[in-house]
Formats: sequence, C-alpha cells, structure tokens
Amino acid sequence: MTTSPAAQLADHSSDDIIALVRELVSIESPSRDTAASARIADVLSARFEAIGGTVRREPTSAGTDLVIDVPGTGDPLLFIGHTDTVWPVGALDGEVPWVEDGDVVRGPGAYDMKAGIAVMLEALRTLQPLAVERRRAVRVVLVCDEEIGSPVSGPLLAARARG
Repeated sequence: MTTSPAAQLADHSSDDIIALVRELVSIESPSRDTAASARIADVLSARFEAIGGTVRREPTSAGTDLVIDVPGTGDPLLFIGHTDTVWPVGALDGEVPWVEDGDVVRGPGAYDMKAGIAVMLEALRTLQPLAVERRRAVRVVLVCDEEIGSPVSGPLLAARARG
C-alpha cells in the first residue's frame, strides 16, 4: 500500500502544533498594546519566513500588522486573521490560564485566533515540499486591532488584500 503525497507531507505531530498555540497564547497581546503586538509579530514573522513566506511588517498606531506572501502560482488565496485578543495582560496568570485537558486547550486568545494562525502556518508548512508550480500562491494578512473593530487596520485591509 502506498502512502498518499498529502499523508507523506503531514509529518508534524499534534504536540508540535499545540506547542505553537501555547507559544502564541503566552504572548498576551491585547488590542492597542503596541509592544505586545510587536512581540507576537516577531515570533510570527520568523515562523512564516521559515516556511518560505516574505513578511512585510506594517506598524500602525494600534500595533503591528503583518502581510505575508507565500510563493505559488495563480492569484493568491487570501488568509485573514488577527493577533490581538480581548484579554488584558495578566489574564494568563489569573482569569484565563493555559489549560490542556485531553484534546482541548484554553487560554487568552487560544481559540480566537491564535489556534487559527497555527492552522494557517501548519497548512502552509505542509505544502512547502511541493514544487512552487504545484502550489497556489497565498497571501496572509494578520491585523492587530480586529477585536476592537479594526479601526486602524480595517480601512487598509482592502488594499492589503488586492490581488
């Protein structure tokens, strides 16, 4: 029995993915906290660059937005997400601690949106061994102020998504 190409590429353990979610959650990044936004942008920039993405950091008055282009063919697919949370710094040590309970994890921003970012990264990482001409181009836009209605990033999102 032969293993499908997709199954051969999916070699990252769920423990690695959970570890990434935990790393992202540990960077408490409430809306409008520009220092926290820069910290999570640093981590994500390195992660996306490691899977072949070209990262543009776009500092704003609300924090740091990221635009990542991953090579491939055709018009890019657009992945949109955000790095801010509704939780204040300190929630991790009090109201919303990191918890792993079987296959459920909890923590500030774990479900919305940090696990979603981990899924984006994992999907793109899985496709990296394929030749560029066999992959679709992808653009990832991660904004820093979604939880407060994207007052800074919202008007710019259309331009960032162009193409």
